[in-house]
Amino acid sequence: MTSNAFITGIPKSDYRIRLKTSDIQIDGELDVLIEQFRLSATTQDDGFLLVYGAKEDVMAFLKEVRRKIGGDELK
Repeated sequence: MTSNAFITGIPKSDYRIRLKTSDIQIDGELDVLIEQFRLSATTQDDGFLLVYGAKEDVMAFLKEVRRKIGGDELK
């Protein structure tokens, strides 16, 4: 996961992260979680998923993804 590199087309005020979705086994649920936390997402050319929105929503999204993949120790 990487975050906050300059990426065109995304409001400067939005917090952003990049996820390597091939490492996440809940792919089918990612779209539901993105919508649930009022985030936007786009798949980039290198296969990463760019997720962006309000920082608190992105952090809550990450917490839920970690919980679903069994990574609660990553706080």
